Amino acid sequence: MILLGGGSQIGLGVAFLAAAALVIVAGMNLSRYGNALGERTGLGSGLVGLLVIAGITSLPELVVSGTSAFSAAAKAAELPLGAARDALLAGGADLALGNMLGSNVFNLMLVAVMDSVYRAGALTPRLSQRHALPASGGMVMLGIVLFGLALERHNPTLIPGLGCGVITPILLVCYVGIMVLQNRLEQRDAGAEGDAGDKQDTGDGRRLLQMPAWCFYGALVFLAAVIVLSGVWLSILGDRMSLPSSEGGFGLGQSFVGTFFLAISTSLPELVICISSVRLGFLDMAVGNVFGSNMFNLVIVLTADIALRDGAILHCAGVSHLVTIAMVMVLTGITMISLTYRSERHFAKLGLDAWLMIVVYVIGNAMVFSMAK
Repeated sequence: MILLGGGSQIGLGVAFLAAAALVIVAGMNLSRYGNALGERTGLGSGLVGLLVIAGITSLPELVVSGTSAFSAAAKAAELPLGAARDALLAGGADLALGNMLGSNVFNLMLVAVMDSVYRAGALTPRLSQRHALPASGGMVMLGIVLFGLALERHNPTLIPGLGCGVITPILLVCYVGIMVLQNRLEQRDAGAEGDAGDKQDTGDGRRLLQMPAWCFYGALVFLAAVIVLSGVWLSILGDRMSLPSSEGGFGLGQSFVGTFFLAISTSLPELVICISSVRLGFLDMAVGNVFGSNMFNLVIVLTADIALRDGAILHCAGVSHLVTIAMVMVLTGITMISLTYRSERHFAKLGLDAWLMIVVYVIGNAMVFSMAK
């Protein structure tokens, strides 16, 4: 009970800070190990960020969203068909989908955060343009989610055996296809100038490259486990924020908690790793983590859909998620334009693209909050 805040708002805040501290320490070390992994395996830091680091940092979203959907489905199964049962399924779908989409919004805002941390000028001109492939792939996957929301809103069809809608499995197929294309692109452009900035040429970097395999991979697995467990702990604490103040929570609605607080909690590993990676000079790994995490989060929609069992997640979810999807698409579009145009202009230590992203983020979250009331 102490780990969950002890039933008070102060205890909830202390527990949150303790979990955040674990994520910060583990995340800073995971950045160094992740870049070393790219050199030891020959994959490159960009692909390691897109695949390995993104998968690790997205596991809290997988656990939280899957658990939310499964718990709602288990409770709904005990009720007869009716409004109460539908409300439980809708609550689980809202929390699960809001967590994933809200995490995607927060992840994209990390590009603006990284721009403020990077001291050698504008960030995006220093990035490899190969990031445009996973960014555009994420947009395609968001389009699939929109198709699902439109198709399954009034006419949900479940796949026998899986118990999920007919649209969400397409997300997994799309994700695998994009990863295959990205791997081929990385191999084709291996040794390009964009990879030169992410080499480990420090004493610590050489130590990681020369470390025995069992020791290196053992430490990597340990750091990943700390990130995942701390991220899940953070997400549970974020979920408790929806409880009434009399129970130690903050009395916020599920949709807003899922899209804002819970999403930020589960995205804290991405935040720590991205900032740490930029400070260490591993720029492509940091941005690869952002786009990789966003695509992985959309694959989690399928997992949550299966966990919901008796209802399609895109049928049960509320319309407020359309605003979040629009935010993700706009923020991704701004990032893609910035990657292509590669402007060096800065204002108050931030690029114009970063300021535009902040405006979109503030307005979008205000709309989500007003719809959740």
